[in-house]
Amino acid sequence: MTVCVVGAGAAGLSCAYELKSAGQDVVLLEAASRAGGKIGSVRQGGFLMENAALGLLDREGDLAELCARLKLTPVPADPSAHERFAVRHGVLHQAPEGPGSALGTGLLSFGEKLSLLGEPFRKAAPRDDETIHEFFQRRFGAAGAFAGDLMQLGVYAGDPERLELASCFPSLAAFERARGSVIKGAMAEGKARKASGRARPRLSSFANGMQELTEALAQAVGDSLRLDTPVRAVARTASGYTLTLGDGSTQACTDLVLTLPAPAMASLLKPLDDRLGALLSQLEAAPITVVRLAYPESAFARPPRGFGVLAPGRPMIGLLLPSRLWSGRAPDGTVLLSALVGGARARESAALDDKTLLALVTSELQQWFGLEQSVQPLFADLKRWSEAIPQPVRGHRARVAEIDKSASDLGHLHLGGAWLHGVSVLDCLRDGRRIARALSART
Repeated sequence: MTVCVVGAGAAGLSCAYELKSAGQDVVLLEAASRAGGKIGSVRQGGFLMENAALGLLDREGDLAELCARLKLTPVPADPSAHERFAVRHGVLHQAPEGPGSALGTGLLSFGEKLSLLGEPFRKAAPRDDETIHEFFQRRFGAAGAFAGDLMQLGVYAGDPERLELASCFPSLAAFERARGSVIKGAMAEGKARKASGRARPRLSSFANGMQELTEALAQAVGDSLRLDTPVRAVARTASGYTLTLGDGSTQACTDLVLTLPAPAMASLLKPLDDRLGALLSQLEAAPITVVRLAYPESAFARPPRGFGVLAPGRPMIGLLLPSRLWSGRAPDGTVLLSALVGGARARESAALDDKTLLALVTSELQQWFGLEQSVQPLFADLKRWSEAIPQPVRGHRARVAEIDKSASDLGHLHLGGAWLHGVSVLDCLRDGRRIARALSART
C-alpha cells in the first residue's frame, strides 16, 4: 500500500510522520520550496519573528508526547503570558482570566457583571448550529455579546454572529450539556485537573521558533518528502489514484490524503465528484496581515507587557508580544511586536497598502502605550495571508460530515487540515495522526 499525502503543512507532516513511523510506504508532496505551510520563523537583525502561530497550548499532552518522540525541547512562555489585555471604547484594560476575576474588570459595566452572576442559574437550551453570539447572549445575558466576541477574536478573528459555537468551542457546549452551565463545567474541569495532579497548560514554543517543530517533522519524514512538487490533477483508478504533477510526471497511490486549503482541494476533487467540490468551495477563511515592528523599549510611555491585546470591532484586531514571552526574540532594550490587521469583519483593512497599514498600527500603539510620535521603528515587516484563518460558520459540522462521507464514498480518499477539523496547529497535528492511524489500522 502506497499512501500519497498532498500538502506538507502541520496536518500533512503529522500524517506522513505517523505513517512512516508505522512502517507504511508514504510519499509527501508539497508545492512550496519548504515544508510547514504558514508556520515559519524568520531571523532579522537579532529579532526572531513568526509568520503565523506564535506558540502552542498543550492542554492534552499531545505536544509533549510528540516532542519526546522527535527529541525536541519545548520552551514554556514567560509566566507573564497569563496577562492579557483588551480594548473597549478606546480604553485598554487587563482582561479577566476567568469568571471570578471578570467581576473586577473595567471591561464590563456593572449591569454586565450582574448578568454574569446569573449564568449558573439559566436553563440549558443547547442547539446544534447555535452561533457564538447566540450562545453567549443566552448564557451570559448582557455581558454575552462582548465576552463571546473577545473569546473568538483571539482564535478565529471571525464574526461571532456567523461562527458556529459547537465547532469553534466544543468544550463550552459540552459544559452546558454535562453541567447545565458553562461556569459550573469550567469549575468542575479545574477541580478534576487539580485532583489528577495535572499542571495548568502553558503556552510553549521552541528556542528557534515554531519552524523548529515543522523542520523536525520534515527531517523525520526524510526522503519521502518531495518539495517543489505541485499536484495538478487527480484521477481515480482501479487500484487507487494517479496524480499528475507539475512537471507532467505521474504518481500512483492506493490511498490519497489531502491536507490542502479547501479551495485547492475543491479544484482537485471537483472533476471526480462535483458535489464534493461544491461543498469544499463553500468553506471560507478570514484574511490577516501581520505587521511586525520593533522599537526601543524607551519609545513607550507605558511599555507593552504580557501576551498581547485584543481589540474587538477595530481594524487592528490584536497585538502579540513575542519578545515578552520568550528570551532570544529581540535584543536587550528592544520590544518586538506583531500586529494583526483584518479578520472576517475587516477584510478590506487587511488589503490596505503598506504605508496605510503601518500608519494604522502606529496610531494604535500611540493610543494604547504612549509610543512617541517622533520615534521610527528599528524595522517594519509585513506578512499578508489572504486566507489566514478558516471560519467554521453556522452549519460547519453538518457540512464537514457531508464532505467526509463524500470522500469516503469515493474510496481510499481522506481529507484533513485546518479548514475541516480545527484551526490550531495542535488540531492539525492531531488530524494528521487520526488519518494515519485509521490507515495503519487497515493493514
